[in-house]
Amino acid sequence: PGMDGYRLIEAVGEGLGDGSTPILVLSSEDSPAKAERALAAGASAWLAKPFTSAALVGAAAPLLGRAKQQT
Repeated sequence: PGMDGYRLIEAVGEGLGDGSTPILVLSSEDSPAKAERALAAGASAWLAKPFTSAALVGAAAPLLGRAKQQT
């Protein structure tokens, strides 16, 4: 409550402190400015709706692989 998505991304990053948890933003807005803001806040990737299952897997797979390598 009282927190937007950008602040949530920042809070997750601050709470974990090591950047090991990837954050994939799924948004109903296809806005380059909002995507840049989310990435600057600490998101790992941005995917605008509507998207295909292939696009979701394509965005998530590298993030999961990177997270697995860090553990």
